[in-house]
Amino acid sequence: LFETNCLIQLFNRKIVLIIPLMRHEIKYNQIFEYLFDQHKVSGIYPLFDCIAALLPLGINSGLVVDFGNEYTRISPVYNYYPIRNAVKITKTSTQTLFQTLVDSVSEINPELKFEIGLSLIFLV
Repeated sequence: LFETNCLIQLFNRKIVLIIPLMRHEIKYNQIFEYLFDQHKVSGIYPLFDCIAALLPLGINSGLVVDFGNEYTRISPVYNYYPIRNAVKITKTSTQTLFQTLVDSVSEINPELKFEIGLSLIFLV
C-alpha cells in the first residue's frame, strides 16, 4: 500500500477496505491474509464503494453515480444499505464522454489536436 511514494505504516492499525459493489470475483481472503500476516493490522472493515461516496457528504441515503472509464454505474443507497437489485450499469463512460467533448471542440476549431489519456484530455 503506497501513499505519495511512501510505504504506509500499518502495524496495529485498523483499515477500512473499500470494496466495489459489483465485484464478486475478487479474492478478499488473500488481501485480508496479506494485511494481517505481513502488516499486522489489528482490524479490517469492508465498506462498499457506493456507501463510501456518501460518508463525506454526511448523508446515509442517495443515488450514487460512478462514472468509470469503461462504464457508468448508478447505485441507490438507503440508510447505508445498497439496493443491489436496483443497480444500473450503462455503457456511457468517461471515455465516451471525453471523445464526445473532443469531437465537439474539434467541430468548433478543427486546428486543435487532442489526445485522450486514461481519464484526462491533453491539448497537443
